[in-house]
Amino acid sequence: MAFNLQDGGGILWSVSVTDAGLLTTTNLGAGSAGTVFLNDWRGLTWQLGVTTGGLLTTNSVATASNPTFIVLSSPSGFLWVLTVTPAGLLATALQQAFGDDSLSFISPTGFEQKVSVF
Repeated sequence: MAFNLQDGGGILWSVSVTDAGLLTTTNLGAGSAGTVFLNDWRGLTWQLGVTTGGLLTTNSVATASNPTFIVLSSPSGFLWVLTVTPAGLLATALQQAFGDDSLSFISPTGFEQKVSVF
């Protein structure tokens, strides 16, 4: 599972994760995409973006409540949790699925978090 971002030149980029948890971007050509916001663990909001060269960016913005993570699936089916740190750095963590429709992952602060996602 991937999501799309649009750069300043109007090019659409697919953001995905490798089996090793590395974030990648793929140029999809001209197109449009919605805006993606994530809150860090302190509640600050970050807008995710992409440069015309395909590099991921974050920008601190003032908005209402937003999710604190995005779940991405790698080519082999590993589920990775994408979060943003209070410094605006993007981080991925391999998640563990439980039978009760929840996920567990280690947050950027080093604490295990268990969240319901279904």
